[in-house]
Amino acid sequence: MPRGIAVARQVSEFMGRSGGTQGAGNVKKTLSQTEIDAILGKACAPGREQSSADQRVIQPCNFRSAGQMSERYARFITNLFEAFARNVSNSLGAYLRTRFEMVLVSVEQMPVREFLGEFRESGFVDVLSLQPDNTPVLMQVDSSLVFPIIDVLLGGFGTPPPRSRDMTEIDEEIMDGVAQIICRQLEATWQPMGISIRSDDHKKTAQVQNVFPSNEKLTILTFEIKLNEILGAVTLTFPTSFASAMLREISADPRKKPRFRSGRRTGLRERVLACTFSGTVGIANLRVPLRELVALRPGSVLDLRLPMKNPAALILGGREYFEAAPVRSGEQRAAQLLRLTRQPTPSPK
Repeated sequence: MPRGIAVARQVSEFMGRSGGTQGAGNVKKTLSQTEIDAILGKACAPGREQSSADQRVIQPCNFRSAGQMSERYARFITNLFEAFARNVSNSLGAYLRTRFEMVLVSVEQMPVREFLGEFRESGFVDVLSLQPDNTPVLMQVDSSLVFPIIDVLLGGFGTPPPRSRDMTEIDEEIMDGVAQIICRQLEATWQPMGISIRSDDHKKTAQVQNVFPSNEKLTILTFEIKLNEILGAVTLTFPTSFASAMLREISADPRKKPRFRSGRRTGLRERVLACTFSGTVGIANLRVPLRELVALRPGSVLDLRLPMKNPAALILGGREYFEAAPVRSGEQRAAQLLRLTRQPTPSPK
């Protein structure tokens, strides 16, 4: 049936039901816009009147919830920084040589103005710069945690000071070492995306106001720290746009997905690489008569009884490993390695 005839029949039926004539006056009924739309909707979609009304879902609109982090974003950030927290726990535990635990406890977003309104200068505050885009990251360590860490590094048991005080320049220099360890782990977390980190400066409250653009939205990560029996917090704050762009990049190229390494293995590797060995470039097993050593004075020349063409040796831990020649590297003394002189010790059969 043509659509025009169907619409006309619907209007006729509606007029008949509503009493098109009343008494002898033959008064016509005028349809409202709502009634016309209802008739046209039934004529254009016959058989769907009941189903469309049953399936309609009306939800209240909350404009304050617009722009909140998605479930995918929250899951990505949580997985990324839970692994980061485990690696920092092992690295700082080895550095401090005491019990140190770091756990991610919250991920939240807020505008810059709201963040600055709630920001309070407390403890150690450092601004990191993510290269190559120079993206700022604000790191803050609570004062309740700063002074026990300093106490441990100075040989104490991690006890807080008897009364609150401001940080001195010496305190900041000590905390620089702790901040560098956190920076290295953060850089390792973002390394698949080609991110490097530079520590810019220690900031005061007035300076923090200018770290982030006023129209930016921030992601705030809060970590709970347990140092022996002392509880504190470390927060990392960075622009949400940076992490969102990183998530899109990883989604487009799965090969850039961060590979989370075992925290225990990472901690052991860092502890081994942090070991130091005494090293020198010289002549091993050199023998000189005692009478010549007793006669040494400023300006004396000691005859080593060796040909000029004989190279020196790189001596590590009291053992020769390479023939080496003393050279200069910029303003520093250095050694140019010539050839390996010490063969590895064969393992016992």
